Amino acid sequence: MAALKVAGIDQIKATVVPDIRDHQAYLAERAPAEREGFESSAGHKLFKHLYAPWPKTLGKKASRLAREENEFTHSSLVYGEVEYEPFVALLGVLLEDGLRPGGVFVDVGCGAGKAVFAAAIGHDFDKVVGIEILERLHAINADDLLPRFETHVRHEVMPERRQHCDVEFVLGDATVLDWAEARVVFANSTCFDEALMARLADRAAALAPGTYFVTTTTALPSDRFELRWKGFMRETWGDATVFVQRRREPGEGEDAEDASVASSVNALLRGSLRNLKLNATRERAASLTAL
Repeated sequence: MAALKVAGIDQIKATVVPDIRDHQAYLAERAPAEREGFESSAGHKLFKHLYAPWPKTLGKKASRLAREENEFTHSSLVYGEVEYEPFVALLGVLLEDGLRPGGVFVDVGCGAGKAVFAAAIGHDFDKVVGIEILERLHAINADDLLPRFETHVRHEVMPERRQHCDVEFVLGDATVLDWAEARVVFANSTCFDEALMARLADRAAALAPGTYFVTTTTALPSDRFELRWKGFMRETWGDATVFVQRRREPGEGEDAEDASVASSVNALLRGSLRNLKLNATRERAASLTAL
């Protein structure tokens, strides 16, 4: 798959990306069930079995209650969910682009854990992590869904190597937590505002070259990431535009930027030291005058 070189977020917005494909076209072309390690039909049955005791609106209702209890009104906490088949097909796009087995998957704002469990069942990750800031949603994942996964689903996941995937849920703010070990980061970011996307981009700067960052509706606003694929993915509420971006190798521009920042910081420090010395000299002169 040819990479689309992107200089910055403005260029991402202005570029009409060729080869826009939705998940249905991808499934028709690549028949995931026929590929080793991509048995989406069997995986889908396990996924449905995992969530069977709860209504489909579980995550949405829990999110609404949590926001009402805490009087959260910010749009970034509005809830949205992926569906199993389209999301696993999206992981297939990453495989086609060069994603290797293993590594860590992180879902930023994981809700009721659907992308996390889909990644654990549908791909060969070593570890999958869901980060959620709303305590009620985190409790559903950690206290209800994860124990059910361990008891009723894990031993049925195929190929057998996937049964060893570590599943973890973390309560907290993804803009301050450390997830630099991730190989794939997913953010269902349709309702994320510019400020939140900028903070995520700052955290994403610590990711290793080659790491994928997948967003919906809005691309990650970072020159450090190149756009690899743009398409559509069905979610519970409708079709979302998906951006697949990959962390670039540090280039001359990035090195120059870092050097510029370091130079500015050093200049501020030198200025502060000069001011401290000047103030100390003045204080000593004033003390001598008083004597």
